[in-house]
Amino acid sequence: VPGKFVEVIVAPGYTDEALALLTKTKMLRLLKTAPAGSGSPEALTYRKITGGLVAMDVARRLPDAVIGIIGIDTLMDVDAEWDPAQVEQLVAGFTDDFQTTCTGFVGSMFVEGSAPELVTPIVTDMCSGPGDIGTALIAAFADFDQKQAFMDAGVPIRSVNADLWPTDVEGNQALGDYDATILEGFGHFIAQEAPDQVTEAIIDTALEIVGHTSSVDG
Repeated sequence: VPGKFVEVIVAPGYTDEALALLTKTKMLRLLKTAPAGSGSPEALTYRKITGGLVAMDVARRLPDAVIGIIGIDTLMDVDAEWDPAQVEQLVAGFTDDFQTTCTGFVGSMFVEGSAPELVTPIVTDMCSGPGDIGTALIAAFADFDQKQAFMDAGVPIRSVNADLWPTDVEGNQALGDYDATILEGFGHFIAQEAPDQVTEAIIDTALEIVGHTSSVDG
């Protein structure tokens, strides 16, 4: 959606209970797809999935459908573990006062000097939805075993990351086929802050993955 930050959930179907909960927030878009494996085989395609963790889980569940993953400002250190005390404190903050905690949390993802016309709509969109959804997402994210998913993905994994937080390229490479392109001077929302640079990096990385896969298969 031009000029607006949204998140997308893609699934083969939704229960009435799930729809009632998910449609409460304006920042979500729900897409219904055919069941995995249905339809005729496709040539090489590129699909956008929000979230590096989701992409890795898809890769290990559908090994014949994915040849590579490109994450945008994610997977900085897949061997890192959340501090349980910090998770508990964060979840408590989201539970007690979702909007205030969310505003501070999302605001910390921008670098100093980020344009207010970029920051304000993103913070507003992300923090205007039902608090129970945001709180559940944070708890699930912290509980997800990203290291195991990374090792199980079985495909080249690449990141296009900002430099707000350091990316442990060597540490990730010790666990799987990994590399990263680092864009300097941006925060987490680099796709909105530097769309041209991100697009160029994605194209270059996708071509590298295709070439890498072809050489391995050959």
